[in-house]
Amino acid sequence: MFPEQYLTLAPRMRTTFGSRTYTTGPVGPSEQAFEIQNTAPAVGLIQFDSASSTLTPNTNTNILPGLSLAISGFPAGDWTNTGVTSPDGIGLNVSEPLPINPGDYYAEPTNRYVNDPNYPVTDAYVELDIAGNAIAGAVRDQPEDMRVSGPIRHLTEEFVPNAADPMLGTVLNYRTAFLQRLADPTRGYHPTLNPYRTVDQIAIDLTIFSGEDNAGNVTKPGGDPPVPQTFEGDYATESRQRDGVGINGVGINVLFSYSTERPNLDAMLPGGLDFFNVGPAVSTTFNYLNENFGAPVTTPIRGRPAVPFAMHPWLNRPYATPHELMLVPACSAGRLFEEFSVVNAGDPAIQPESSTATTDPAYAETFISPFRHLLNFFHSENVKDSSAAPAAEFHSVFEFVGTPPPFRGESDAVPPAVINGTPLVDLYSAPFNFVEDNRRIGKVNLNTIEEFSTWKGLMQGHLNAGEYTSATGTGTATQLSYNEFVKSRRGYVPTGTRTTVIDADASTPVNYLPNQLDPRFPTQFAGVFKRSTAGHAAPEVRNLSTTAQDESEDLRRRKVNVGLLRAAGRLDEQESSGGTSPNEVSLFVRASTQTPVVGTTNLSQDRNRNAFLKYQTVNRMPNLASDNSQTFLVRMTLGFFEVDPTNTNNLGAEYNEDKGENQRYHAMFIIDRSIPVGFIPGQDVNARDTVVFERYFQ
Repeated sequence: MFPEQYLTLAPRMRTTFGSRTYTTGPVGPSEQAFEIQNTAPAVGLIQFDSASSTLTPNTNTNILPGLSLAISGFPAGDWTNTGVTSPDGIGLNVSEPLPINPGDYYAEPTNRYVNDPNYPVTDAYVELDIAGNAIAGAVRDQPEDMRVSGPIRHLTEEFVPNAADPMLGTVLNYRTAFLQRLADPTRGYHPTLNPYRTVDQIAIDLTIFSGEDNAGNVTKPGGDPPVPQTFEGDYATESRQRDGVGINGVGINVLFSYSTERPNLDAMLPGGLDFFNVGPAVSTTFNYLNENFGAPVTTPIRGRPAVPFAMHPWLNRPYATPHELMLVPACSAGRLFEEFSVVNAGDPAIQPESSTATTDPAYAETFISPFRHLLNFFHSENVKDSSAAPAAEFHSVFEFVGTPPPFRGESDAVPPAVINGTPLVDLYSAPFNFVEDNRRIGKVNLNTIEEFSTWKGLMQGHLNAGEYTSATGTGTATQLSYNEFVKSRRGYVPTGTRTTVIDADASTPVNYLPNQLDPRFPTQFAGVFKRSTAGHAAPEVRNLSTTAQDESEDLRRRKVNVGLLRAAGRLDEQESSGGTSPNEVSLFVRASTQTPVVGTTNLSQDRNRNAFLKYQTVNRMPNLASDNSQTFLVRMTLGFFEVDPTNTNNLGAEYNEDKGENQRYHAMFIIDRSIPVGFIPGQDVNARDTVVFERYFQ
């Protein structure tokens, strides 16, 4: 199948809606029909009205040619003339009885309704001449649907007990169709190892109509003794269709849509050329786009929606980074369409957690945001509030998972024979029997980036024009500018105001380096990148009372805010108001107000309708960046100073300084952390092996 091409399943090559009206004898089947055709400009399952006009759009100019498949089941086992009565089997349907046992199904037809080319199929029990007189077979007093104990009879008796004729009209949500596929489509079916998995479902409406008599005659009581009148309801004038609205009521043109519109129901129209007549407005969209997705475009590809589908990415490849776990649906395949959602205009609420109880209605909403069908990896507990509601902390899984090295030679398989009989069997049994060298060649340590050019190289392709040409960015689209990154890592914006400590007031802020430091924090790396498991662990600092909140815990952060999923901005922006109002914008997840802003000409770039687009920047980071350096340089200077044991807050004079004989000892080491070493508390095993170069200066 080509893109924008559709496959329709039909019960037979042509399905007509009963017969045309007549006064003396049958004149032919109704022109209202669905027919599988293969001649341009009508290719696919084509719909015709009572005037034999095509209702399906032109497949040469408006939509792509459709694909159609007639599917059928086996005829009843007690039928004996199936080569004539059912040469193509029994068409797929939801209202006929199942021919499980002899007599369960309809009696086998014996005649053509009229010996005329317009009636080529043997599907009747009596043959009529052009005057309507029976010339062969036997007229039956009871419809087959009411004779057998089948679905139509059971349904009719729900409305009118002991009715002689089937009910008429549309019954909504009569059956449910399930779409299934093999768990592994590349292998054969196995009930345990490779079963069928349900991936979608939709309600099926049933319309029962009389195609051989007026509805008034069918529902009119009669007979001797009189039989009860049957029931006639309204008729559906359109097919049930997915409407493209997300399960949360948000969004349009959602490809994985579960929602359907209730079909319109109208009464039978009087008169007309056919016994069954609901007018020319019977609406279906076989072969092409559902009506609620809008009129399909004709260029560059016919049949494509004007607003691109919102969809879930199917990568169909191994994971490229651990963060691609963020794209794994948090539901079974059978519930994906029901759970799938897009987010409202503007930025979704991806904040970690601001509730104080799990019973808070906002807690559930945050837990499944921003995409209902995905896990919220930003969901993290407010560590500054002892009464805060617990959070999922799904981001912690990234501390334990990784993706295999992409290049040959970076991992070695462990043959089972090598570890048999050792304690390693459980740890290295397949598929975990691989040993990787764990080298991170080429990864950039986010905590040591000090040049704009390094940041540009790391983020190339994900910076807008202003962010790429200037460290500050231009305008308001500066979320991923170098300065914003530094601000997040530093945790604050330097005050620019020089202040000093006053002995009589030790709480007065002090800042001897106002262009680089902040009196609230004892470091230029208050927002350092580190493992999420250590995010809440930080030393207390002085409470300077510059804000209403207790500032002694300003270095403590939600666990999610210390890694790549951190919120944007300073520490007090990430954890404002004591952590109760966290920033809703993640540093590496573009806000909707940032370039590229989605307009009418670039709807395919709408990040709030595609999780892959929204998370593409943060998803790539684990392969490119780290929070530590694998190989790094250590410079050490050692000096000796006098210390007063009664006042350890200040250093005294340097040893031998008064004689001019003070000495400083200098050394330089290159450390390679990729070298494996052992660790036993209190013992030096082989940690020195990590020192690959050392030099001492006197």
